[in-house]
Amino acid sequence: MSRWFSLSTWLLTTQGLFAAGFSLARIATTEEQTLIRPSTPIVGDGVAYWQSRGSSAPDGGGERLFSFPGGTIASDLRTESEEGDFPVGVPLDAAGGKLLVSGRYYQPTPPQGFLIHNTLVEYPGGRRLLYPFSKFPDGIAGSPDLSIGGGLYDADGSIVFSLRQVQGLSVVFTALGRLSGGTVSILVRTGVDAVPGTTTPFASLGRYSTHGGVTIFYGQGGDRRGIYQLSASGLSKVLEDGDPAPDGGGGILSIRDDSLLSLANEGSDLVIANADSGGWIYKRVQGTWSLVARAGTPIPGGVGNFLSLSSPAIHDGAVMFFGGRNNIFLPPLQLGLYVETSNGLKPVVDLGADFGGLNVAFLQVPASGGRYWDGEKVVFNVANATRDRYALYMASPGLRIGSFELVGLTGSGRLQFPSEAGVSYRVEQSTNCVTWSTAKTVSGTGSTITVEGLPSDGLRRFFRLATP
Repeated sequence: MSRWFSLSTWLLTTQGLFAAGFSLARIATTEEQTLIRPSTPIVGDGVAYWQSRGSSAPDGGGERLFSFPGGTIASDLRTESEEGDFPVGVPLDAAGGKLLVSGRYYQPTPPQGFLIHNTLVEYPGGRRLLYPFSKFPDGIAGSPDLSIGGGLYDADGSIVFSLRQVQGLSVVFTALGRLSGGTVSILVRTGVDAVPGTTTPFASLGRYSTHGGVTIFYGQGGDRRGIYQLSASGLSKVLEDGDPAPDGGGGILSIRDDSLLSLANEGSDLVIANADSGGWIYKRVQGTWSLVARAGTPIPGGVGNFLSLSSPAIHDGAVMFFGGRNNIFLPPLQLGLYVETSNGLKPVVDLGADFGGLNVAFLQVPASGGRYWDGEKVVFNVANATRDRYALYMASPGLRIGSFELVGLTGSGRLQFPSEAGVSYRVEQSTNCVTWSTAKTVSGTGSTITVEGLPSDGLRRFFRLATP
């Protein structure tokens, strides 16, 4: 499925052939050397970001940071370890013209070898914001035992991140912190902060999401485990293992394995996915809970029912998520991204799409935080079964032929549509909506494009837009 949106020149009405109103554009491939060993892409303010690593690049390897639209942001062509920063890292989040990446710091360990530490780096500029030897509060001394995990922008530009100290085989503590104006504060810490409603401190913290001054996270302490919320009102429970289903539909929640949970939020609106057997996705919007999907929900536009559900995102109360059915006893393979619409769940992309000859076996988006959807654009990687061929796609909502008219005595057609810079479009024609041929090819400019001279010989004709 490329971009398809059709217009009947006879009826002069538009019809969007993508049920959810999204269209696809391929923005990078392995063959173009921009996806050798790619990171999971993210999107912010309509721009996609990803890192590529690999020795098959034309100039010998190293690491590269890309954007679309844009191109190469930064390159680091070093292929051997040396002391210091490696700032061309994996994109984590983007907002307000800034890009947050997970870099690395190499600390020598004489007589030979290195300790490799995660860092937080910000572009433009590639400036290191945080590493294990930064200044931390609450008696936490910078040391090689500290590990920084991930990082997400909040709406005010501050960064929420995870922090862990490990000595030998023992975890000393895990915490969530906030970096604002160069100063770190600790939001919640194991061994210190109690599980809401108890005096038992958290023993472990897991995946998290943050937006609009609200941070949600997985936590466990004593016999309590679940999802909790930090906001201006303090620390509170969201859902816990053993709670009744929050939408009142019956059943008991199982929240036992952090690795199977994924979260996203937009302020106090939030969505939680549990990929466990009998998995589910629930959302809370303006204080009201509802079920988005569960294992056994029919796959929209596909075959059979969902077996796995994960990686949700939420914007304006609507949820997008990864869903699939990967079971050798229940062919065919089903996987895709799906979104809530006013007419129920609809596919954004699934295996019915045209991936340019790539036999897709994997689709990749971030597990938590929902940073693959910025409310408009959606980005994702696809790969073949051996993961030696990749392609990166951007899905865009609402692209339609804006206007159509017949011009002059010959009655040739003229249409207009909004375009994206750098994207190639085909105007395709058909007399029956079954067999299509290319009438015109144009390049996107980022503004409205006018295409003239379309054939109209008295026959009923249909036109649609497509991208490679």
